[in-house]
Amino acid sequence: MHLTRLISYSESSGPLDRKTLQQILVAARDHNMRDEITGILCYNEKYFLQVLEGARELLSRTFQRVAANDAHRNLVIVCCLPVQERAFPSWWMAYVNDAESVADLSIKYSGTSKFRPDLMTAESLLLFAKDLGLNIKARSNQNRREVVHV
Repeated sequence: MHLTRLISYSESSGPLDRKTLQQILVAARDHNMRDEITGILCYNEKYFLQVLEGARELLSRTFQRVAANDAHRNLVIVCCLPVQERAFPSWWMAYVNDAESVADLSIKYSGTSKFRPDLMTAESLLLFAKDLGLNIKARSNQNRREVVHV
């Protein structure tokens, strides 16, 4: 298997309601689990950022499916390259829309509090996504502790 990472972003075609976004995520997770694709999706009402990892051929098919979705336009492939290991091995498709975390990390990686993937390099987008992933894990662990102590 040729493990490959693809980083892309696109503009939202318009705001998505919770139900539509949930449908996109369920479909993505189902396909990704079947094809052993992992990754993370960040969405605000203007942009999507997606990092996908998996076997090159399956990743290509997955990306073709993503590109055909009408929820976005002006899709940009930032990079697609072979990697030795996954950055997101635990998630069929992690999802982030935490405005506070995104704003803080946007300042760190693009110099503006607005989420603007078009202002970031491939490296900064990957680091941005990894930091978002760390925030997801920290919140998940915090929620587990809160449940245990309640």
